[in-house]
Order: sequence, then C-alpha cells, then structure tokens
Amino acid sequence: MSAAMNETDYEETLLQKLLEHVHLGNKKPSAFSREIRQLFYGKVSDDLLKLVWFQGLPTTKEVVRMSTDGIVSSTRLMDSEIKIMKSEVMRISHEIQAQNEKIRDNAEKIKVNKTLPYLVSNVVQRLDMEAPEDEDDGAVLKANTSTHRAYFLPVIGLVDAEKLKPGDLVGVNKDSYLILETLPAEYDARVKAMGVDERPTEQYSDIGGLDKQIQELIEVNSSIPDRTKLLNELIKRKKRRQDLIS
Repeated sequence: MSAAMNETDYEETLLQKLLEHVHLGNKKPSAFSREIRQLFYGKVSDDLLKLVWFQGLPTTKEVVRMSTDGIVSSTRLMDSEIKIMKSEVMRISHEIQAQNEKIRDNAEKIKVNKTLPYLVSNVVQRLDMEAPEDEDDGAVLKANTSTHRAYFLPVIGLVDAEKLKPGDLVGVNKDSYLILETLPAEYDARVKAMGVDERPTEQYSDIGGLDKQIQELIEVNSSIPDRTKLLNELIKRKKRRQDLIS
C-alpha cells in the first residue's frame, strides 16, 4: 500500500468497491480478486478477498485460518458496513416519519372535505376512458345533482369506481363535486311498509286453499231458481194485486 493511500482511504475504497459489487451478475470471483489486488497494489490477503466476495460473516474455521491482518481488516470492514446499515436505518426512519406526516395531512384534508352537508346526486353513466400516464384508473362519471344540473367528473373522488353503477345515490362536495360516499337508496314510506320483512313459513296446504269457500258458493248458486222466472213471477203477482184493487 502506497503512502498516498492511508488506512482510512483504504477502508473507504474497499468499502466502496464492496458496494459496487453487491450484485456481481456474471462476473467471476477470479476477475473480482484481480481487480481488488490491482486496486490495493497486491496488499490484500486471500482471506479478506474471500470475505469481501461472499459478503458475509466468516465462520469459525475461516476465522481460525485467517491471519491477524486479515481479521483486523475484516473487522474494520464489518464496522464500516454496520455504520452504513445504521445510516440506512436512520434514513428509512426519516422517510417513515415524513410519510406519516403526509398521511395525517391527507386525513385532515379528507375530514374537512367530508364535512356535511353533502350535495345529493345520482350517477347517470360510467365512462371508461383512456387513463393518463400518471393515473391508474381511466373511469369517469356523469352525475346529476339535486340542483337539476349534470356534471362530468374526470376524477371520481373517494369512492371506488367499481362500486358505482347508474342510478346510485351519492353525496358529493358542494364545491368540487367529488363523490365523497354512497348514500342509501330512497324509498316511499308507504311502499316500504308493504314490504315483507320475513319470508312466510305457511304453505298452501297448511291453510287449505279456497276449496271450502268455492263449494259453498256453488251450493248457494244451485239453490236459487232462475232469476228470470223469479222476476216474471213477481211481476205477475204485482199485476194481480193491481187488478184486485181496481
């Protein structure tokens, strides 16, 4: 190792080379070892090259076979890798905090936008259009509001487009007309009262049908004489009474 490359530069360069070869692909170990030896002027032991190549902790047998310089070098390499991992953990933690802040901000915005009252609208038609490159879903809607106006919604809102169909009642924001949630369908109270809540358990055979009532009507009808004859008889009797009075 030349004087221009001190111990710190040695560690940083070796670590950088290690990171460059995390995914070696088709590169063979021999080519990798040759590059490392050329980089460090042939001052790298085979044990350290093996450690760098496999990028893992050495086993007990490997540690026993390694020289003192190899063990020291591998220890420094591990310390540097630990520092990198800690830095990566801190970076990921900061990203998680930033994402959580965005989630909270978006939740607050949704809460503000979903403040009642809603503008009641009906879904008229769903149109499947080609989505822009920065969007996943190309579905858009045409909706009629309770103010008797029709609106074209290129951005549907907070409700999944797959769950909407023509005729659905939805609540939209009164300013942006974005669909915030689906509303229960409207029913006439009189019609709803006529609905059957539970399916009847009685069968036709249980109540006997109308056979008995039908038979009674037949018997009554057969016991009454012909209406024409009855009317003629009444008329004749009325005339006889009139003749007797006169």
